[in-house]
Amino acid sequence: MSDKDNITGSRTTMRSMDSSAPIGSKVEYDGRDLTAMFAVSLALMERSVGVINRLNVFPVPDGDTGVNMFLTLNDIVARAQELDSASAGTASQEMASAGLLAGRGNSGVILSQFFQGIAECLADRPTFGTTEMAAAFLRATVRAYSAIGHPREGTILTVIRAVGESARSASSGNMTDMFNIVCDAAYDAVARTPSMLDVLRQAGFVDAGGYGLYVILEGMRSHLKGDGSEARVMAPPNPDSSDRSPGEVPEEFLDEIDAEEYGFCTQFLVQGDSLDVDSIKSTLNEIGQSSVVIGDAQMVRVHVHAVDPEPIMEFGKGLGEVSHVAVQDMDEQRRMYSIQRRAELGGGTAAAPASVIAIAWGKGLEAVFTENGASSVLRGGDTMNPSVGQILAAVEDAPTTDVVLLPNNSNILTAANQAVELSSKNLAVVPSVTIPQGIAALLEFRSEIGLERNVSQMAGRLSDVRTGEVCRATRAVEMDGVDVKEDQIIGLVDGSLIVADADPGQVLTQVVEGGLVEDSEIVTVFWGDLVMEAEAAKVVDELLAKHPGVEFEIMDGGQPHYHYLVSIE
Repeated sequence: MSDKDNITGSRTTMRSMDSSAPIGSKVEYDGRDLTAMFAVSLALMERSVGVINRLNVFPVPDGDTGVNMFLTLNDIVARAQELDSASAGTASQEMASAGLLAGRGNSGVILSQFFQGIAECLADRPTFGTTEMAAAFLRATVRAYSAIGHPREGTILTVIRAVGESARSASSGNMTDMFNIVCDAAYDAVARTPSMLDVLRQAGFVDAGGYGLYVILEGMRSHLKGDGSEARVMAPPNPDSSDRSPGEVPEEFLDEIDAEEYGFCTQFLVQGDSLDVDSIKSTLNEIGQSSVVIGDAQMVRVHVHAVDPEPIMEFGKGLGEVSHVAVQDMDEQRRMYSIQRRAELGGGTAAAPASVIAIAWGKGLEAVFTENGASSVLRGGDTMNPSVGQILAAVEDAPTTDVVLLPNNSNILTAANQAVELSSKNLAVVPSVTIPQGIAALLEFRSEIGLERNVSQMAGRLSDVRTGEVCRATRAVEMDGVDVKEDQIIGLVDGSLIVADADPGQVLTQVVEGGLVEDSEIVTVFWGDLVMEAEAAKVVDELLAKHPGVEFEIMDGGQPHYHYLVSIE
């Protein structure tokens, strides 16, 4: 088990985000209080993602529950923080709307319904107290159960119901007292889930989604205490009282799931007119399993399992405009899960195929990456750095468990490394800081040789390529001995400024010649949206005539902010 999956002792801890006086004894709370509660929950959830992932065996053992809940909650909190409303009704409604759009996977979609129930009870209310909070949790229970085609006990639903019932019984006290009781009830409900669901009992696990909800509630309680003390998060209960660590699966369970067939998990968002949520749910119950349908007459989110995803998608397209589509092969997920867990039991490592995700911006550059083996390209670069959540979502949607990430920008490296800590997948970052480095590294990728060898070989190519950049200066500056006037065209080689001029073609020439070394063999010039192909071709022809021993290639990169990007090998 990796460090990111460990819980030290019997609980993991973090500092409350609010070190001011305790607020748990207040009578009324507003929208900012609600947002702050869930902000602490998000921080606590981030710490617990790895543990929650390893608990996941239902409805399919694919280890993504923690990530899905974290990504869903991340978008919910971000929307509320951006709004910064003092109105409890407004804040809760924005959270619910964000949850509908952000809900990922079975657990994330159900979590979004938890927020929908809260919003319905706090609608039009500027503040709320324990009575309203208890009513909101009870309404969340109704919402969560109604979203599921065939609700099953022993899941997050059981925990949500325990939360609502315990909150109602404790609503006469102050908010902190109520959450003390709610959190204990949630944890007890998590501990009971294996007695209600055979797959959990056989695996010796508690329900991952239910435990994730418990973590969220502990975050809310931590904020209410407001005394700077550490948040209590008890480790997942061990149902069989064995010495196994959380997430350590018995071999007998792996033998059993190897015979199972799960099909495909299909998710999408559909927008239309007069959508009938109940009718949609009924149809999906007939053509699929594990269906979760939420939304309203204008927008519906669908999550369903089926042997063939095509009829599901055709049905969705008949309802309206379909977006946010994700189709995942659960049998492949189960196969990779089994390989990895068997390797862990045997003290080895799983030999598995890998895939690559690259970050780039520009139609041509994106095509270069996909045509040379990247499974997907996440749009990003200078002025548009993808967030940790966006990177994590792309990684979780990758077709393999082992994933290589090419950030291709120094400003994205930090977010990429954070994604490694959160991902349910075996994610490795090859630290490419330029597009040419990323392309050179990708050319070394071979899916069948596994993650470790790929990372070693790809990283070994980074120093073999030099990068040239031609772009416009946004301000006057003196750097590396070069005086630059505002709006001049500047040229850089491996990040060092070497020239400033009015003519992009002249700058490109000096960049190429400044980057060439004795053993340079190939120069590839990617022209961007700021220049015409004929202009770029003219400069490259002149360079070819001056350097006949070097092979020159010219390609349409389509990058938005750079006149030219140059790869010199």
